[in-house]
Amino acid sequence: MATNLVIISCGRVRERYILDGEQEYLKRFPSDFPVEVRETKGTLDKIDDIQQLVLLDERGTLMNTSEFAADISVRRDDGVKSIGFAIGPAEGWSDEDRAKAHRTLSLSPLTFPFQMTRLILIEQIYRAYTLIRGLPYHK
Repeated sequence: MATNLVIISCGRVRERYILDGEQEYLKRFPSDFPVEVRETKGTLDKIDDIQQLVLLDERGTLMNTSEFAADISVRRDDGVKSIGFAIGPAEGWSDEDRAKAHRTLSLSPLTFPFQMTRLILIEQIYRAYTLIRGLPYHK
C-alpha cells in the first residue's frame, strides 16, 4: 500500500507562477506515490487522516536531500499510511500545534514565505521520489 504524502499549507496560494510550478511537479508523481496539497485557514485542521505529522519549522531537524529521501522511504517501508508536512502560519506554530506533531523539520535556516516553501517542499519530495526509485532527475 502506498503512503500518502500530504502538504498542509496554513494559507492559500494565489500567485500563478507558484501554482504553475506546483502543478509541474505534482503531475510527475505516479499513482503509487501520491502527493496532495491541502490549504487551511491558519490552524492545523484537515489532519484527522494523517498518521504522522511533520511541522516545518526553523528550529526543526535539518536534513540533506538523501537523508530526506531515506526518511520517507523508511516510513513507507514501515507501513506508515500517511505523512503530513505542515507549513505554518506567519506567526509560527502554537504549543497546541506542536503537541500534535511527531517531529519538526527545517528546510533551511533561511526564512521563506509559505508560498515558496510549498513549492520548495514539493520539489524536494519529487527529488526524494526519484532517489527512492533510482531515477535520474534533471531540471
